[in-house]
Amino acid sequence: MSPREQCERIRSTAERDGLEHGESIVAVVLAGRLQGPRSLVGLPGSLVVIVGFVVPAIQDGASPVGVALVGALAVMSITIPLSHGVGPKSLAAELAFS
Repeated sequence: MSPREQCERIRSTAERDGLEHGESIVAVVLAGRLQGPRSLVGLPGSLVVIVGFVVPAIQDGASPVGVALVGALAVMSITIPLSHGVGPKSLAAELAFS
């Protein structure tokens, strides 16, 4: 299956299930209260890490496992403080996974 066919399949599934982008965002905001919108702010940061660091590093021949670990640590460092705030619990969670 080509990437274009995969995209169309995912899009048709989302349309069939009634999950449009706006509805998904509203659901995240309503269900997550304050954490939901803050988590949505972390999505572009995660995308920047993946597109700006992970993909180019793997294309340059770096170890995919090492790059994935460093990229995951960077994404975690962005999203945990945004979604849960900066505090002792979030710091402990970041240190536990580092």
